[in-house]
Amino acid sequence: MQYRIYFFILFFTLIIPATIISYHEMSKKKCTLLNIKHANNLNNVQIKISENFITDIKSDSAFIENDECLNLNYQHSTALPGLIDSHSHVMAIDSADAKTWKQALEYSAGLSDAQRINLGVRNLKSMLKYGFTTVRDLGNSGFFLDYKLSEHLSRNKIYVPNFISTGPGISFSTSQIDHLNYPNEYNVIGENTNIDVLLDLYKKMNKSWIKVYADNSKKDEHLNENNLIQFVKKAKSRNFKVAIHSEFSESAKSALQSGANSLEHMYEVADLDLENQQQNVVLTVENYSDCINFEKSSFAHNSICKNKHNNQIQQIQKLKDKLFSLIFGSDAVLDSASGYTERGLHAIDILISLKEFNFKPKDMIKAATSLPSEKLFGSNYGIKVGAEADISVYETDPEENPEILRHPVLIIKSGKVVYQK
Repeated sequence: MQYRIYFFILFFTLIIPATIISYHEMSKKKCTLLNIKHANNLNNVQIKISENFITDIKSDSAFIENDECLNLNYQHSTALPGLIDSHSHVMAIDSADAKTWKQALEYSAGLSDAQRINLGVRNLKSMLKYGFTTVRDLGNSGFFLDYKLSEHLSRNKIYVPNFISTGPGISFSTSQIDHLNYPNEYNVIGENTNIDVLLDLYKKMNKSWIKVYADNSKKDEHLNENNLIQFVKKAKSRNFKVAIHSEFSESAKSALQSGANSLEHMYEVADLDLENQQQNVVLTVENYSDCINFEKSSFAHNSICKNKHNNQIQQIQKLKDKLFSLIFGSDAVLDSASGYTERGLHAIDILISLKEFNFKPKDMIKAATSLPSEKLFGSNYGIKVGAEADISVYETDPEENPEILRHPVLIIKSGKVVYQK
């Protein structure tokens, strides 16, 4: 690796001022009134926000200002619930010459704890700037550095998306990618591992989700299906939710039987007989869409990405009403290699690229809003009375013009205006 290139990326990534979000001067008003042209299929909508929550919604009525409230008039704009990225790695990044995930992991693992925490803050701020108000982070953040990041955010009262993180991914395979070189990135379970003690550690670190690897190494090495099912059962009995990383057909089959809360990647799911699958499956759609960016970049992605993704996504779409709930996750790490300087914009472009796989704009937005909330997080979410006030506002309707998602004009997080164009 060339250290002068590393230094440049470090400088760019970690020293850029943290003013990428224009914070609205916090109002001492009792409430906020947001006047919107379109929201929730309603026209001429007035949304009242008190403290952190939506307390009233009126439609088809004239906007009446209230001196007790902060009045925000966006009468020609459209509001969406805050976006959700269900598969992120905010404490991982590539360098200028890293063109693979393994190279990005090598670079990220070589950063100091402080550098990775600063990286996490920067990426989360960028995500919020582009309208993401909830981020589920699936590891590769060192040994529970995501816990330290959460403490840092809380202690310094930094406005970022809701940050849900898993800690180090759990693997039963000793061939887990680069485990020996970077042991802090994974917890590899051996014959003598006490599963209850391990789960106690994740509870201590305030984890509600755990990521498990059904594979991530050699194609012929897979987690024993019974071991996977038993681990998921035990984790869920301890009130954890489980996301399973699965790339190849055999591990995909095991993952489908495991009862996990969400499945990640599933590159070879099209090779399986899915007609008899009974349970609804939550599949995070990330690397399918990221192939678009890879193929446009200056280097070639793997053959799976090039040759199989179109067929897979078409098959999944045919079955989604019966079997699959397709939710969005960016899995954005290779920012520099894909030509990005902001993680939030990278994630948005991956979301928009779902149209390349025949997602209608309405389904694209649903995959990043109501569907993950309903299927994964169970939160009181959306533009409705009683919901937490997480709102993104756009000059035109994203269902008619998805590219407008790159340009939010107003973002409200937990009732506070955190970005205003």
